[in-house]
Amino acid sequence: ILLWGESGLTALQAGGPPRNGNRWEVTSLTPGLLVWAGVVVIFLLSANKKFCYSGKGKTIKIQYNYMFSSYKKILIKNWNTEHTHNIVKKLNSFVFSKGSRTA
Repeated sequence: ILLWGESGLTALQAGGPPRNGNRWEVTSLTPGLLVWAGVVVIFLLSANKKFCYSGKGKTIKIQYNYMFSSYKKILIKNWNTEHTHNIVKKLNSFVFSKGSRTA
């Protein structure tokens, strides 16, 4: 949704302002983007209502900043392994293959 808007989940939509993915010229996933998406999912499933500047959840004390930096280090360390490469290739295909998204 961040890259392509709500219509990116189901179908392409012509017209309107350029989507963020086009503005930012995003063509593939990066370790930071993947980890950020994972941390956002954890946040959305938690009882926390908002991200705090400290990076620590106010309600259940999840340390989102620590989680992000730790997971990113692990992913960067393993970025060139065959297993990670295969997963990222499949994710890239899913995220970036739904047409040109040039609206």
